[in-house]
Amino acid sequence: MLEPLYLSISTDWPTLMVTGAIGLGSIMTSIAVVCISSVNQKTQNKAKSAELRYQWINDLRTNVSEFISISSVIQIRVAVEKGYIVEADFYNNLRILATYKSKIHLMLGSDKLKYSEINDIVVEIMGIFDDPYKIGRSRDLCEELESKVNTVLEEAWCNIKHKLEL
Repeated sequence: MLEPLYLSISTDWPTLMVTGAIGLGSIMTSIAVVCISSVNQKTQNKAKSAELRYQWINDLRTNVSEFISISSVIQIRVAVEKGYIVEADFYNNLRILATYKSKIHLMLGSDKLKYSEINDIVVEIMGIFDDPYKIGRSRDLCEELESKVNTVLEEAWCNIKHKLEL
């Protein structure tokens, strides 16, 4: 004959509470990891953006200073050497100057007024070498170019610092 089997099933509340706490802890840890990862990603994005902007600043500074340097050499040689305008060296320097003009134009674009002013000055400097009587104006234009580019560089630098502070 079969004897009935009696089972007593009672809830083991301490075990249930510990298991629930472990699960809740895991969920909270996962949320914390997601938040920390998100903050780190945003910080890395800001740092990379600042790095690229800093490289842009250095490239613009280099291209403008090379443009002004070569422009000054041409200006001095045109003023001092008769017939320099017909020499091959003049055309080589003019070619290099045109390369820097294009680099500056491509870096700045023309969407902002101050950028278009810089591009206009660069184009005007390029046109002066056609007329030896206007060569003295080149120095004034180069100084104006330096001033306007310095303003753009300072603004870009402040922009980098502001973005990294946030």
